[in-house]
Amino acid sequence: MFVLDNFPRSDYHPLDSRAKGARRSEGTLSRWHEILRLVEPTTAVSSALDIGCNGGFFVVNLAKRGIPVIGVDREPKLLRTTATSLRRAGCHNAGVLGLDLRPDTLELLPSVDMVLFLSVWHHLVKMYGIDEADSMLALIWSRAELVMFFDSGEAEMPESWGLPALDPDPATWYADHLAGTCADSTVIPVGRHQAFGPTGTPCQRTLFAVVRSSHSASADVIERLRAHSPTAG
Repeated sequence: MFVLDNFPRSDYHPLDSRAKGARRSEGTLSRWHEILRLVEPTTAVSSALDIGCNGGFFVVNLAKRGIPVIGVDREPKLLRTTATSLRRAGCHNAGVLGLDLRPDTLELLPSVDMVLFLSVWHHLVKMYGIDEADSMLALIWSRAELVMFFDSGEAEMPESWGLPALDPDPATWYADHLAGTCADSTVIPVGRHQAFGPTGTPCQRTLFAVVRSSHSASADVIERLRAHSPTAG
């Protein structure tokens, strides 16, 4: 299977099965470093959902740490890669869900402590327009009982994708937009991380932790995230 599924090379995830030539390994690993700061010291995160899981790096590494997790993607070969990596790692507390993210399918997503929603929102904007993309973002946020990690395309995205002007700068715009779209939330930037634009041009994107303010563990989570974030206020 991996003879075919490894061609073309992985652009994102440095799994053992697809590590060679994964151009986005650096950004994936730096994001994981920030997520791990929250996951390892606390028992508040006991379930997770990775929307747009790609090759399954986050799914496998969360499962290895005892956190039940579901990886969601639309591409069969990525789902096969994730499922095979889970099996090879001996992880029986995780699975994959093949699903197109559409307004009529999001209700199928389960509620969990932590949602990863990384580099997906701009695709929804391109497909459905910003108003529908925001409605979908709000529903996805409703599935995060404690925290959602989020990033999305910035200045590297062509106008044809339909993103608004990210003024005064992308990090400020996204922080304000997340706060306005995700009710009952505290938005914390957790660093700039390597990414690639649609044409393969290297860029950076701000990673955000969106914390549910009313959760009993929110104060501890917010304190921990802000303590480790040089950009958090």
